[in-house]
Amino acid sequence: MRFKSLILGGISLLAITSTASADDSYSQVEGPGILLSDSSVLHPSLGAEVGVDSNVFREEDQENFSAWFRLSAALDVASLGQDRLRLDDNAAQPKLIYRVGVSAAYTEYLSGNSDIRAQRNLSLTADADFKILPAETFTLEIQDHFVRVIRPRNFESNEQLPRDINTFRVDGGVQPGGRSIYAGIYYQNLLDYFESVGSRFANRINHDIGLQIRWQWRPFTRIWFDASYGFYGGFQTEAEQFKVPSNPLRLRTGIASALTERLSASVFAGYAQGNYEEGASFNAPIFGAEASYKYSLAGKVTLSYNYDNTDSINSNFFSEHVIRARLQHNVQRIQFSAYAANRFRTYNELNAAFGAVNGETTRDDVIFDTGVGLRYWANERLALQADYYFVVDETDFRSNFGVTASNTLDDPSFLRHTFWVGAQLAY
Repeated sequence: MRFKSLILGGISLLAITSTASADDSYSQVEGPGILLSDSSVLHPSLGAEVGVDSNVFREEDQENFSAWFRLSAALDVASLGQDRLRLDDNAAQPKLIYRVGVSAAYTEYLSGNSDIRAQRNLSLTADADFKILPAETFTLEIQDHFVRVIRPRNFESNEQLPRDINTFRVDGGVQPGGRSIYAGIYYQNLLDYFESVGSRFANRINHDIGLQIRWQWRPFTRIWFDASYGFYGGFQTEAEQFKVPSNPLRLRTGIASALTERLSASVFAGYAQGNYEEGASFNAPIFGAEASYKYSLAGKVTLSYNYDNTDSINSNFFSEHVIRARLQHNVQRIQFSAYAANRFRTYNELNAAFGAVNGETTRDDVIFDTGVGLRYWANERLALQADYYFVVDETDFRSNFGVTASNTLDDPSFLRHTFWVGAQLAY
């Protein structure tokens, strides 16, 4: 029973901490690459990082400090000039623009605690992006993103919770001469798979089909519309099934524009329905806005607000208000960045297996996270970085999973600091 409780705790932890993954980011540098043919180039890179984590297991009252180091490697193959379309309609246009790549990162924890050391892991990422006939009237884009995420389970367990997430999307559309208008349909698939046999009840698969329209109304103003309908659920046997099936409907429209040379803004509004087969569902407006101001040629500050309803692992869905501020400033080869975000999140229709007490079906969390980063590009092949990340999650939720003492409940709130420095070398 305790083993399953640890699994449930880890899944709940993933659902909470997925809001911020600053400690999974690396310096981005790309050299000229190795020419494979007249149209493709290979980009290899290596990275190394060392850091400290104040709370490896994200515990409320028992912080687990550890130093760690990470080694990473990546290989990307891309078409030459993959980000550039020729603006001259009389010039030959590329028929295919692509980029595919894989990366791996091994993390080792340097601690006297054997449970912390047992969290050593190998994470994997794979990406593919193919733009077919990008400058033609009929165009097609195929994308795939795979990531193997590993997080420690809660309650200071030596168990891990490996999770494989794959997102596949294909867009096909029409863009008449001038390419100021695009209209197309898309299909998107999300596969969320837990490697541990005991946690596969939380597996889920989501399908979305949608319509998208974009209109470049003026040189610096774009209007868009997006409508989608989903088929969400699990893919275990009925006895093992955890995820409640649903058919979410989402309608959104928005506009983005440069208001002045320094000020740009975007806004969207829409409507969403959850349509869950059992329990609570959502039927609400969704909306958001963002404004960016370039206070100088080297710096920009961005403020944003977003309200949405999102499918969840440990409940039917969660509703969330997000307020975020970002700053970026460049001085020659040095870039300073900072951000802060506050999330007001409510989980709806919690599954009883997560140890909810007194018949609770909702959970309210306030999540604040912030980070600062410093990047130095020594040249086109070498980048150095230093980052600090902080997150605190305060929740009203209490549960009895993983608790052995009578009349004792677990508080999944936690506070965590992370700091690391690293380098990336690319060819």
